[in-house]
Amino acid sequence: MKKNGFPYLFPRGRRLKILIMMKMFVFLTLVLSLSASASSFSQNQRVSFEFKEGSILDVLNEIRMQTELHFIYNEDKIKELGTINVDASDMRVDELLEEIFKDTNLECRFQDSVIMLVDRKPVQPVNENQEKKELKGSVIDTDGNTLPGVSVVVKGTTIGVATDIDGNYSIKFDQDNAVLVFSFVGMLSQEIVYKGQLVQDVTLVLDSEQMDEVVVTGYQTISKERATGSFNLVSKNQIDKPTSNIGTRLIGNVSGIQATLDEEGNPTFEIRGKSSLFANSKPLIVVDGFAIEGDFSSINPNDVESVTVLKDAAAASIWGARSANGVIVVTTKSGKKLEKGSLKVSLNSFVKFSPKPDMAYLLNRASSEDAIAYDKMSFGKWGRGKTSDAEWAVMSDLTPGRAALNEHSLGYLSDGELDAILNKYASQNNQDQIKDHLIENPFIHHHNLGITSASEKFNNSLSIMYEGNQSYLKGKENKRILINYRTSARVFEWLDFNFGGMYGYKQSSNNASLADIKSIAPYDMLLDESGNRLPVYKGIYMPNFNRYWPKENFPYPDLSYNPITEMENMDYTNKEIQTRFQASMLIKPFDGLKFNSQIQYESFTNSNKNILGEGTYATRYEVNYYTNWDRANNTFTQNIPSGDILDQNRNEIGSLTFRNQLNFERTFGKHAFNVIAGMELNKKVTKTFTEPRVYGYDDDKLSVGALPNGLGSYTNSNLAIYSWYGYKTTIYKNKIHQFGHYTDKYVSAYFNGSYTYNDKYTLSGSARTDASNLITDDPAYRYSPFWSVGGGWNISKENFMTDIQWIDRLNLRATYGYNGNVDRSTSFLPLINMYATNNTYTDEPYASISSYGNPTLRWEKTGTFDLGIDYSLFRGKLFGKVDVYHKSAKDLVASVSIPAVNGVAAQKMNVADMINKGIEVEVGTKLAIAEKMAFYGNFNVSYNFNKITKLYRAKFGHSDLLPWNASGSTAYVEGENANMIYGSHYAGLHNDGTSEKPNMQPKIEGKDGTLYGFGTWPADDVMNYAYAQGTKVAPWVMGLSFGFKIHDFDLSCIMTGKFGHVFRRTSYNYNDIKPNSRLSEVLNADSNEIMPLPQNDNESRYYFWDRFWKSFSYLTESANHVRMQEVNLTYNLPSKFLNKTGLESVKFYSQANNLFSIYANKYNEDPEYPLGTYKPTPVYTFGVKVGF
Repeated sequence: MKKNGFPYLFPRGRRLKILIMMKMFVFLTLVLSLSASASSFSQNQRVSFEFKEGSILDVLNEIRMQTELHFIYNEDKIKELGTINVDASDMRVDELLEEIFKDTNLECRFQDSVIMLVDRKPVQPVNENQEKKELKGSVIDTDGNTLPGVSVVVKGTTIGVATDIDGNYSIKFDQDNAVLVFSFVGMLSQEIVYKGQLVQDVTLVLDSEQMDEVVVTGYQTISKERATGSFNLVSKNQIDKPTSNIGTRLIGNVSGIQATLDEEGNPTFEIRGKSSLFANSKPLIVVDGFAIEGDFSSINPNDVESVTVLKDAAAASIWGARSANGVIVVTTKSGKKLEKGSLKVSLNSFVKFSPKPDMAYLLNRASSEDAIAYDKMSFGKWGRGKTSDAEWAVMSDLTPGRAALNEHSLGYLSDGELDAILNKYASQNNQDQIKDHLIENPFIHHHNLGITSASEKFNNSLSIMYEGNQSYLKGKENKRILINYRTSARVFEWLDFNFGGMYGYKQSSNNASLADIKSIAPYDMLLDESGNRLPVYKGIYMPNFNRYWPKENFPYPDLSYNPITEMENMDYTNKEIQTRFQASMLIKPFDGLKFNSQIQYESFTNSNKNILGEGTYATRYEVNYYTNWDRANNTFTQNIPSGDILDQNRNEIGSLTFRNQLNFERTFGKHAFNVIAGMELNKKVTKTFTEPRVYGYDDDKLSVGALPNGLGSYTNSNLAIYSWYGYKTTIYKNKIHQFGHYTDKYVSAYFNGSYTYNDKYTLSGSARTDASNLITDDPAYRYSPFWSVGGGWNISKENFMTDIQWIDRLNLRATYGYNGNVDRSTSFLPLINMYATNNTYTDEPYASISSYGNPTLRWEKTGTFDLGIDYSLFRGKLFGKVDVYHKSAKDLVASVSIPAVNGVAAQKMNVADMINKGIEVEVGTKLAIAEKMAFYGNFNVSYNFNKITKLYRAKFGHSDLLPWNASGSTAYVEGENANMIYGSHYAGLHNDGTSEKPNMQPKIEGKDGTLYGFGTWPADDVMNYAYAQGTKVAPWVMGLSFGFKIHDFDLSCIMTGKFGHVFRRTSYNYNDIKPNSRLSEVLNADSNEIMPLPQNDNESRYYFWDRFWKSFSYLTESANHVRMQEVNLTYNLPSKFLNKTGLESVKFYSQANNLFSIYANKYNEDPEYPLGTYKPTPVYTFGVKVGF
């Protein structure tokens, strides 16, 4: 049976999910409770304390502190009892409680370490002559799960039963029109009037006042009811879904976030828009109270207990200078929720597999027939001269088809021979060979062992995870291991000690490249009909090389290339080792006050060892290239030893955080206080090491070859070496060892407090100051305060809401405050960058100024106002929240124009301001359809508007807004969205010649009608002809999750959508000798609508086409799309089978991801995975999770 949690209230805001704890023994527990029995474990414990005019809540808390017993109660009913005097000296707990509650309408029921305070039921006589009535049925929750242990009592009597392990009950009674009360801890009681029915099924809903949701900020845990900030909690149901990266569970389930996935499915997030122009815009990730240096991949998803997303200033400002982008807080599991003396073991294993990618989409190439036709049409045109018949003409950027055409032009091939070769090329295609030999089915296998235990003094949690991941490219795979251990010890009643450790290891092989595969002409076959490998064209004009070069005199006579051979002879290995240790000491000097001293140390090592075997074309070519052919004497001097080539580099990060914090949490009658204050020190040291390239390497013997003639020199003839052309050269690859050392230091002091009156009105405030060596040493800028204020009003607890039964919970909150960020791309001092190689002309080391310095470099600040409302309606059938926010960022680092007399025209300074404003709406529902049948759903939609409100830039160059690489703008414009895509308007062909000698040239049109040609670089400010075309980041983001629970099956799905943004679709790749699949578009389109190929065969500036087409506005398309993100099917083995096996739970599950997407553009191009890149294919997951 699936273990779904149902919340109930514990004192001082501590909540547990009792169904998780009690599923297998809750039936016995409640039956014993109804018969008023008590376990010896509970009753025999003794306490000693004294209270004068103390509240009963304080008494219960003192008992809990001394015994570790837990209480379940209705807090309002406890408060109504007023104050009491207690003088207990080595007194048994049951005797003390009987004394306290003997004259009240409450009584105690014991079960192990749990004591429930319930209404004392009056005794009424039963008329023995009256006929017995019998009522049967089942009790379920809003998810359709059966509820064992539900109390079913005839109101006003002691007649009662409890539902069995499957949620069924049968009760007999005498009264006509009897009222039956169905109650369960953490849920709203329900009364049913008996009117003669034989069967009565009941659905209980969560008590919104006893919800177990708490907000974990990393520094503290506060109840949802008293949180004034904007936050999202990822449901336990979503966290439990199979995943390799816990970050994916946020997609579609949390409003206000933008998710971007890499080709391995690892997500990065942006919360509530862009908060910085150049600084890191990723949210801060916090694990078990500490910010971590890694990403989600360093977290074992099986260990995650909860995920909280902090969005506004009140929620995140406690993190100060690192919180402007939002904070994602992850809490991992421990043994604290287990019954004392218990041991729990879980095994989780799943496999994920996918079909191979769509090859036509991945490769984005013209067909073989079209490619050969293009070779014929373009050969010898547009500045692409024919390759000469000469010894020096050995390096040539040709395709096999062009090589045949060139040989024909030189007279080496007849017309018939040429036609035969080209016809053969046009009729063959290597796509299937690439798919079979270079592309793989993506596959993941994931296994996790979890062990948790609890005793009187210790709680332990250990997990070991292994995962193997095969990419869609053969030769590209990784495996990783994560080991986590957490322990907590109750040393004394006033002293706790906690320790946690994590070890992560990941090894990746990267022996394949999509770019290399795409560089092969579509008709250049990898294998012959017999399966033998064929030479594939690679940069050398082989006819001249074979004719004029004495190949046998070079170290490697064979310079053929084959991508399969290349992959097999590479060993590019990356290793990552990450460790994280956390320790804390919690001292509780008296009730409500805690002192917590914590420390965390993280280390991260990333090393790359790249071996190019001598079987690779890259190695053979480099060794041959550095072999001097003295043509006068016909001698050969080898300057690089034969053998493998080795490149190595390593990065090391060590981070230490030390924190001391005071926590104060007390309730005095109607007044609740929660205050923390502390100081934190953080130091992060980054070291980088890059080794010189090593030649003649033997990995088995760990030996290297020597450079017999040194590295070479351009200025000293005695040290000179020569290439195979006979030209003076140097061996330029990493001549020297390179070292980098970076130190980041932070010193912080912080305060956070909240006050709640009568559980209705809450005021909160926080303040933090951060100092860092990354900021100027001017105290006016270095110590910057970050703060927040907030207020909450629980409207549903007001007296005037008593009669409005359909509103369960209504909470209004408002916050305002400032968060911070730091830009590490610049410095308050000038920075000099040393180059790895010597200067070509001086043969001496040289450097350049990478930054002229920003003497007033200071924190970037983001002020956020948030107004939100949380609601629950119709007994939990409808719930959600609405948030409206306005973020105002100032002092952002941006590139600003400065007088050119300084030697540079722009410098990064704190000069920009930016706003983000938006709205987030969430609506959820849980509906019980029938017994063991339920529907649940959640819909969220968010809108974000971004605008740069302040930024001075005197002039923009063409490449600032219309870059050659089509990756987007590298500069920002005041008054526009920070994610704006700019384009130029293609104006068609215009005659730059005469009527007698026309010269038709493409033009772009400026805003004033001026036409700009490609022949010369436009001298005007690019703003004269650059048009804002829309944001590349979606302002509207939607998530929809819904599902059905039917008996022990759970079927659910998640859909996502992004709307209101644009992208630049893939067009024809002008000036490339290997045309892509858009060739026909260019050949067949109207030349005044889409830029054609050059009209002049002698056009010598065709390279300008490649620079300009990427920014044409006709390539901008709507990026609106909807995705079927995932579909899940889960089956929980029923308890009647589990009881026979001794297992606690068995869950079988399957999942399908990326099933389909719907795009708004007519080209069916994925806006997030453009044509010619890897677009994730459907992923199918099958797994099992077993609990012991």
